[in-house]
Amino acid sequence: MGTLAHFPLAAMARMHDIQHFVETGTAQGDGLAIAAQVKELKSLHSIEIIPELAASAKARFASDKRIKVWHGNSVDVMEKILNKLPAEPCLFWLDAHFPGAHTGADYAAEEDAHKRLPLVDEVELIANVRVGIRDILLIDDARIYQPGPYGDGDLPADWPPLKGVDRSLDFVRQAFSATHGVVVDYADQGYVMVVPRPIMRKAA
Repeated sequence: MGTLAHFPLAAMARMHDIQHFVETGTAQGDGLAIAAQVKELKSLHSIEIIPELAASAKARFASDKRIKVWHGNSVDVMEKILNKLPAEPCLFWLDAHFPGAHTGADYAAEEDAHKRLPLVDEVELIANVRVGIRDILLIDDARIYQPGPYGDGDLPADWPPLKGVDRSLDFVRQAFSATHGVVVDYADQGYVMVVPRPIMRKAA
C-alpha cells in the first residue's frame, strides 16, 4: 500500500498544467485528502467499490465542492467520468484492487481478475478515451505486476494466486508508447509513473 504523499503533487500540477484528479480506490479517503490540497485542481473524482467506504468518504469531503466520490466498479464508473471530463490534463491515481487488503475483507474471494485487479482495463480505457491529452498516471502496488526489489519487499509467498494476471508492465508501456514515458519507482510497494514526454518542436 503506497501513498500519494510520496509525490510532489502541487509541483507536478503546476509543471504539467494539471486541472483534474481521478482516483480509483478511495478507501478511507487519505489519498483524496492529499490531492485536495492542490489548489490548482478544478475537480476531483474518487471511485470506491465498497458502499460503506464510499459513503464515509462522501461525508468526509462534503464541504469541498470540487470533490465527487463515486460508488461502483472502477472501470464502469471511470468511463462515465471520462466521457464528461474536459480535454484538460488530468492526474490519475490508480489504486483499485477488490476488495483491498486494508479493508479486512477476503481478498482472494473474488475470482474474476478484472474485478480483483482492474488496472489493465483502467489503463486501456484511459489510453483509448484520453487520446492526445497530456495526462499523468500514478499507479500504486507495482510489485503485483513486476518483481522487485521494492522497499517493502516483493509479494508475500502466501499472496492469493494471480490468476489471469501477466506479471509484466508491458501493457502500460504499450498503451502510452507514442506519447509518454514509463518509470518504475521501487519505494514502498512500488509505483509506476506514466508521464508525457516533452513536446519536440521542429526548427523553423
